[in-house]
Amino acid sequence: MFRLNFILLFVLISFLLSAQELYINEFMADNDTTIADPQGDFDDWVEIYNAEDFTVDLAEMHFGDDHQEAHQIPSGYPETIIPANGFIIVWFDKDEDDGPLHIPEKLGASGDEIYLWDSDGTTVIDSFVFGPQTTDISEGRTWDGAPNWSFFTEPTPGSTNGSQSTIPQLFINEFLASNDSAYPDPNGEYDDWIEIYNAGTEAVDIGGMYITDDLNSLTEWQIPTTAPDSTTIQPDDFLILWADKDSEQGVLHCEIKLSGSGEQIGLIQSDEITIIDSLTFGPQTADISYGRYPDGSDNWELMPDFTPGAANISSNAPPFISDVSQDIWNPTYTDNVNVTAYITDDSGLNFTFIKYDAGSGWQSAQMYDDGAHGDGAANDDVYGGYIPNLPSGTNVTYYVEAIDNYFVSTTFPADIDELTYQYVVNYPVPAIFINEFMADNEITITDPEDDYEDWIEIYNAGATAVDIGGMYISDDIYDLSKWWQIPATNPAETTIQSGESIMLWADKDTQDGVLHVDLKLSNSGEEIGLFGFYGSTVIDSLSFEEQYSDVSYGRFPDGAESWEFMFTPTPESENISGVEIDLTISVTDSVHLSWSEVIGANSYLIYRATEPEPINWGLPLTIVSQRAYTDEADETKYFYRVKASTEDPR
Repeated sequence: MFRLNFILLFVLISFLLSAQELYINEFMADNDTTIADPQGDFDDWVEIYNAEDFTVDLAEMHFGDDHQEAHQIPSGYPETIIPANGFIIVWFDKDEDDGPLHIPEKLGASGDEIYLWDSDGTTVIDSFVFGPQTTDISEGRTWDGAPNWSFFTEPTPGSTNGSQSTIPQLFINEFLASNDSAYPDPNGEYDDWIEIYNAGTEAVDIGGMYITDDLNSLTEWQIPTTAPDSTTIQPDDFLILWADKDSEQGVLHCEIKLSGSGEQIGLIQSDEITIIDSLTFGPQTADISYGRYPDGSDNWELMPDFTPGAANISSNAPPFISDVSQDIWNPTYTDNVNVTAYITDDSGLNFTFIKYDAGSGWQSAQMYDDGAHGDGAANDDVYGGYIPNLPSGTNVTYYVEAIDNYFVSTTFPADIDELTYQYVVNYPVPAIFINEFMADNEITITDPEDDYEDWIEIYNAGATAVDIGGMYISDDIYDLSKWWQIPATNPAETTIQSGESIMLWADKDTQDGVLHVDLKLSNSGEEIGLFGFYGSTVIDSLSFEEQYSDVSYGRFPDGAESWEFMFTPTPESENISGVEIDLTISVTDSVHLSWSEVIGANSYLIYRATEPEPINWGLPLTIVSQRAYTDEADETKYFYRVKASTEDPR
């Protein structure tokens, strides 16, 4: 059980420190003639692999073969830097005077430990516990950074593992060690079984390889070579071996049995020493298999829904993430950006991170639900963390990741290869505005396809042209799934000149061109937002209430803070306040007013004043729905004004 616990610890650590992805990749604990150090000595060595796309300096990190002791790598030496996707050799020779990569320890050929700690001396970056070693045979990961280990008769210090020894990408992927009534073999017998998964790109014949239930005896049973059609595994496919000691039943029936109380499984190369994959497992439950999820991964789970010969299914629901937000839309170089998210999981959460890249690779900022990290109340499933303040002009991308107690991971956004949150520190927000829109266009204006569609006018109040290609538009500011990126493929159409406007058609007809966006406006009221980057950097936004047919809603003057209904819409033209009304006044005993119809008006406001200046108009005298009004006025001289309105006259 110790080995399984170690494997899970390694997975946990690799998730925690994925921003510094270093691996103990290969080592030799009994080096007689294989490779000499720069002083010509054949000493023990450990190869470290840097899986990052940037250089990493081992300076101030700690090495040792005992977790109670650690030797710190000195700083200031260029030879401690590992190139991107490269390797470095550390010599365990007790000759630390020979250079910064010489450790005052030796490895034990009868079995020992190797540890790599971070600069704090306590955080484990990687570790490995190994058994007895053979002279001039190394042990290493079957390919660089892989989870499974093998012995190499042709060691590869300082170069890619597997380049000289062709080790197939095979995994012990699932097994059932207590098969009471779950899954019968072709003879109708409920026997133990082991599933082998081929994660490679080429078919692999396992005939001639060995399967064992004791890692101290690697050649327990050799899989026959007599039926390659039965023993060959196609790429991304599976093969079942029956651990039933009934080898007379066929080439896939092995002379081993698995113990439900726990033991080991190993798949060994035909050279009898190279371990392709192995595991040590604890007590098992009848008719519940134990498998990797996803297939070929480091993560092992109990599987009530066993899947022999097919892709594994997790019974554990992955973490759920929603409502990711940042507290500052447009951060400056002095701002620490607080990111929060709602995160839950049925099995409990191990880690929650903000993973961010500020130009030098992904880094991790832990998130907490403790009430002290901008997350609101403690233990309310809202987690918070901080991206530190960064220099002006820094382009930051980030996402949120949660890992549960079964080491199943969820990211938000889900497809981080296609989409991540973004912002630029001290982003110079262009002076462009959502200037006018119409959410119920019946007869006002048609798009280039002659359809009456909702529209949004964007106005450039700045002194220079602005290309809105690549920006985001949305009718739901907080639901990021509804954000639409304006295509950047045709800047001639998406560039707004100084003092001019551009029309976006909210028609969900994106095939009609770059100015047709994948949203529609609701005349009952909603939101519109224009953003510089996904998830952040608001350029302009508004919330609006009920709209009316063929009446637009716009700023007056253009780009101003004030909004009003516009009975004379002005798409791509200067906004106009109000509307011209043809008013007729006649006087007999009373003052009779009548006026022309205003399309879209529900009512009319009648004003009366003794002076014509606007400051003297005061509140409306009355509101009417018909287009006439009689004022029983006295002999005082009055001025009258009629204004169309969308207000309900009741």
